Amino acid sequence: MEQRTNSPFPSIDRPVLALVGVVLVIGTTLFMWSDRAHDWRYYQYEFRRMVTEQFGAEQAAGVPSGLQQIWVADLGRADRCTTCHQAINWKGFEQAEQPWRTHPVAPLATHPLEQFGCTACHGGTNDGTGAPTLTDMGASFAIATGGVLTLFIAAPPNGSSVWVRVVDEVSGAIFEQEITADLPATTQFLSPRLYLNNGATAAAVACDCAGVYLETDY
Repeated sequence: MEQRTNSPFPSIDRPVLALVGVVLVIGTTLFMWSDRAHDWRYYQYEFRRMVTEQFGAEQAAGVPSGLQQIWVADLGRADRCTTCHQAINWKGFEQAEQPWRTHPVAPLATHPLEQFGCTACHGGTNDGTGAPTLTDMGASFAIATGGVLTLFIAAPPNGSSVWVRVVDEVSGAIFEQEITADLPATTQFLSPRLYLNNGATAAAVACDCAGVYLETDY
């Protein structure tokens, strides 16, 4: 049987063990506190207070609490935005700061929250309320079976425009444009989104994304 070696510092063994125990207890307590103090709990508390102040305690009692979720079956996506953005369908908070602001009525009339969720339009970050900048690339880029397009998007840091270049790899046609309208905030993270629309009714439409290359030079 292997003999247990004596500690080289027997006089401080117990104080060290006690100190480690105290650190573990403090660390565990801080972890539990930080988990309890999630931002969404504060946002819900504050919104309930705002409703109480404006409409009374009876109305505030109907504000849901806890994590909220909307399941968008067509997208296979679970949106939990309404956990914080509880004022979406409430009238009277149109001028409040986010996340306590009432959502504009017009978009929800054609895109019900229960059916489309939030991130289908907002992407999870941007406000998504502005109209998109539509660009007509001309007859050279009409939808064709077997077509292959390469899209380049470039923007300088804190710039006021986005440069777009589209190349039809089959015909060799090139489209270039500098977009200066309806741009996101300079602090907004950009990510690619692919849409396919042939402008009519079709039995089947398909689009394949072969790959995405992202480069930052700044």
